[in-house]
Amino acid sequence: MMNTIRQGDLLFIRISPAVIPPGAVVRPDGIIARGEATGHTHRLVQGVLLAVAARLYVRAAQACEVIHEEHHPVALPAGDWEVRRQIEYNPDGWRQVAD
Repeated sequence: MMNTIRQGDLLFIRISPAVIPPGAVVRPDGIIARGEATGHTHRLVQGVLLAVAARLYVRAAQACEVIHEEHHPVALPAGDWEVRRQIEYNPDGWRQVAD
């Protein structure tokens, strides 16, 4: 079973349901992230996207997909997932990966 899945600058990490903080609210548009240069979106199809402050989570009762105009769709197996922006190191220090 896969515990991490990547799409562009996003990393999905399988988590325990108890990790999602109380008070998480549903983001009905399913938009996980918007590209800085093109405005294209990483968008969740089927599962539930939850937000708490600046953190995002996916709750998938069954397998679901994340789609993006410039990447192949990725399948997330059923379960709970934390969404993180990937970071990279360069000589100036750490920075978020830009998609």
